Amino acid sequence: MNRSEYNNALSRCVSCGSCKAFCTTYDNSPNEGMSARGRITLLYAYEKGRQPISKLLNERIYSCTLCGKCMKNCPLDIDIREIIYHARANLQESDKERRFLRYILKLMMRSPNLIYKMYHFIYNNIFIEAIKEKINPFKIELPQKTFREKFNVITPQRKIGRIVIFSGCAINYIFPHIGESLIKILFKMGYEIIVPKGEVCCGTPFRTLGLENEAIKLAKKNVCLFNKLNAEAIISLCPSCTLTIKNDYPKLIGESINNIVDATYFLYNRMNIKLSEMKNVKILYHQPCHMKYGIG
Repeated sequence: MNRSEYNNALSRCVSCGSCKAFCTTYDNSPNEGMSARGRITLLYAYEKGRQPISKLLNERIYSCTLCGKCMKNCPLDIDIREIIYHARANLQESDKERRFLRYILKLMMRSPNLIYKMYHFIYNNIFIEAIKEKINPFKIELPQKTFREKFNVITPQRKIGRIVIFSGCAINYIFPHIGESLIKILFKMGYEIIVPKGEVCCGTPFRTLGLENEAIKLAKKNVCLFNKLNAEAIISLCPSCTLTIKNDYPKLIGESINNIVDATYFLYNRMNIKLSEMKNVKILYHQPCHMKYGIG
């Protein structure tokens, strides 16, 4: 989104409030500035010189969770997610609260595996629980080996096709067992599975913090790598990654990864699962916001 498109998107809002009724941050904090309409009003005023840059302005813009629920209910189909991304890129220099996070992200972009190994070393050699709590508040046990370190090419005896996995950072570094489960299913179905070594972050965390140029560099690397691979489908295990690649890459660099599909959609369509025939089975299913309101 260039500056002209951004200003046009801001001016198209008629302040009807349809988005406000569905905004999760407004539900939690019923203040106009915490709603999608309120954020657009603030940004429009800022562009017109009526709203100065302030800590409060940054907090309002960064409080958006980018879930996309408001966009599904906007009668004018305004791309509110893209407005927030663009605004954060514009405001990042004035946003001191998240400056350290940006520094860490840039560091991870340059040497993700080195940072991962350093984290393991530091965390395992700290004996003060208060510091450990700060480093890992959710007490997640990170595996010694990443998903992409464990796998490369897995070929069954009777191959029916080839699948490439876009693992994403969460699966690669934190939840590799989910990726392993997908490999087992695909292998059982008869697919050859490719786990490329050169994959980088999809760019979502960078755009979330206003680091647009860094997100563009990552997008170009992923498109260059994955579009060279001959595969029936490229399966993504993370809806946020899928949404970014399908929706945001064309806006950022004018192209996307071909045949990218969310793992849930792929398995549901290929395995011919008939939910109506499943009796006496309790299933808990969580539909992520980026799948429900973004991918569709």
